Amino acid sequence: MRHPIVRFARARPHLNFASPTFWDDRYADDPNDETEWLLAYDGALENAIEQHAGASRGLPLLELGCGSSPLCARLHAAGFQDILATDVSAAAVRAAAARHSLPGLRFEKADALALPFADASFATVIDKGTLDAILCSDAFDVDVPRMAREVERVLRRDGRWLCVSLNQPALVLPLLQSVGSLRVSAVPLARPEWAQSPAAVAEVVGLGAPPLVAAGGTHMYVCSSS
Repeated sequence: MRHPIVRFARARPHLNFASPTFWDDRYADDPNDETEWLLAYDGALENAIEQHAGASRGLPLLELGCGSSPLCARLHAAGFQDILATDVSAAAVRAAAARHSLPGLRFEKADALALPFADASFATVIDKGTLDAILCSDAFDVDVPRMAREVERVLRRDGRWLCVSLNQPALVLPLLQSVGSLRVSAVPLARPEWAQSPAAVAEVVGLGAPPLVAAGGTHMYVCSSS
């Protein structure tokens, strides 16, 4: 089984997963697609979100990089009633807003490296794959801490950023922990079906993903503000 980005990516050389233009092209190519990039909501992801954010379900939640995933709608159905789902791609935001019309669920174009929101606006931030896209940037060692500082800024005191990533703790933890006021722990989740194939992992790495994706399964990085 291939990662869902491979079919689209193979037809387009010189990719940059961290580029808004890449994702605009991706979502314009198939605006009705509802691909789950890493893990489906049911199971390990649902349980982890409930454990680490369930107590804040009545408070504002920000999703970074909503893309084509139905995660925001699943969170809404689980009782999170004040959700702002964002993406750096305007095409992704338009498509997601057209698919999901629910009270308390809003969509907005936003760059995770420069969030257009006031300080302390959200009790929870959820990101599933956005960190991974930024890790494909040539400047990831600058951009990941920049993203972390922006998330920390918009989080309320004692808020949590739940960052779901295929990249491994050896790479991710030092980058997130460089933002000194965030308390960060790594929670193992599951290995996506496509990532159980060494050939599929090698193919994604060949497209520009960091090679440490091959080292293990998906993790949730639980980052708590203080």
